[in-house]
Amino acid sequence: MIKTLSIILVSTFLFGCGITPQRVDLNKQLSPSEGLVMMSVYCEDPVVWVMIHKPEVKTTWDNSTQQVSCGDVPIAGDRNVVKLFSLPEGEYVIGSYLTKNMRMNNQSLYKININAGVVNYIGRVEVKSNIVTGNLNIPGRSSKVDVYHKQQVSLVDNENKDNLEINKIYPDIFNKRIYKKQLAIKM
Repeated sequence: MIKTLSIILVSTFLFGCGITPQRVDLNKQLSPSEGLVMMSVYCEDPVVWVMIHKPEVKTTWDNSTQQVSCGDVPIAGDRNVVKLFSLPEGEYVIGSYLTKNMRMNNQSLYKININAGVVNYIGRVEVKSNIVTGNLNIPGRSSKVDVYHKQQVSLVDNENKDNLEINKIYPDIFNKRIYKKQLAIKM
């Protein structure tokens, strides 16, 4: 029973079931110092979360400013979904990610600036994953083949498709909010 409960809790954590909000109520007033962030995320297994955090911070789950799920369980588990959430105005870093085995990779690859009072489109984050094999030599022991996943994070301007997708979720978003395209910048 405890093992089953543990599996359910870990699965809920990994697949983003309601842990951090990825949608907002456009009728709700933002604080004067907040802006909306619009982005899409695509991740290949085993990556499940992309982290947004303040510069100069080695991110962890607990100190990241926003955890962005790679999928959206309520939308049939789609792993390529446009996101909309609020952040305080300021500079942030994106590119760190968390894998299914709870491994945090701190890469801090892209810088983003969030402006208050507007929808800030920052692009599409893609985390590709390749299976890599290599020889692992252990002194005094025989060598073995080590198999692991190697990720590559990139940012793509996917504005046209993301705008179509966000309009399906929020049909009047561009009538209610000022829109600003401000793609993340490679560091």
